[in-house]
Amino acid sequence: MDREKKPQGYRTLIYFHTASGNTGWATGQIAKQLTQRRVEVVTRNIAHQHDISDIDDFTMIGFGCPVMGFRPAFSMTDFMARLPAVPGKPAFIYITCAGLSASSLWMLSQILNKKKWVVCAAHQFCAEVSWPVARLAGITPNQGRPDTRDLPSIHEFCEIIYQSIIKCAQNNAVTPVALSYAFLNPFSYIGGGNKPTYLRSIMGTKKVNESRCTRCGICQKYCASNAISLNPYPRFSSACTGCWGCYNICPTNAISTFIGTRGRYTSRLAYLDATPQENGHQT
Repeated sequence: MDREKKPQGYRTLIYFHTASGNTGWATGQIAKQLTQRRVEVVTRNIAHQHDISDIDDFTMIGFGCPVMGFRPAFSMTDFMARLPAVPGKPAFIYITCAGLSASSLWMLSQILNKKKWVVCAAHQFCAEVSWPVARLAGITPNQGRPDTRDLPSIHEFCEIIYQSIIKCAQNNAVTPVALSYAFLNPFSYIGGGNKPTYLRSIMGTKKVNESRCTRCGICQKYCASNAISLNPYPRFSSACTGCWGCYNICPTNAISTFIGTRGRYTSRLAYLDATPQENGHQT
């Protein structure tokens, strides 16, 4: 899009992490609906588009990620922790979740609040479970989600964002959204105490079938933890947060763990960059 044709007050940047495409799909729909409201939107998958040097060029910044281990994805919280303090910077947050999100939105908001950003909108979207262990056991809640059933809630979410963008363009203060910690939910404490090492241990040792691997680099490109290197086949470092993304998105089923290559979630691989791509990721 031509940057000169849009006023600065109508520019929005969305950072997102998606392990297997669900959050990417939601991100694409949010971008589409905001664009329909004449907002210029830039989306960045933090796995390979993590530049934050130009955030001052955007009035509104969004952050989206899946819930893993009853908390926001570690790659997103680590990314947000590196953001600069910008008093009054408007932001919105959203998560996708197949099970219990506990206090995930609150956790994201606290990172931004500590940096004096203002969270003006927050939303949770249902998502089909992508965890292969659950899928192998036949536990597949929210099949097909997010999908067209979620468009009304996306529309409402985008309208709140848009009204906040208008306020920013008019140099008016945005209204912060009130998010509470779920004190009575035990999973809030489990999520808060979770560690990447624990989720990585659940995933187990990852192996690469070199006869299947084409060294395409997709697993490396979309690893938001920067835990994969090609040497010449994929190698996994201790930076892995056990998101199972590489396992799900490998186009040749070359990555295995203790369940072999079963239970993979592949229906949303076209949305790893938020918009449908004919790039070989689809199955």
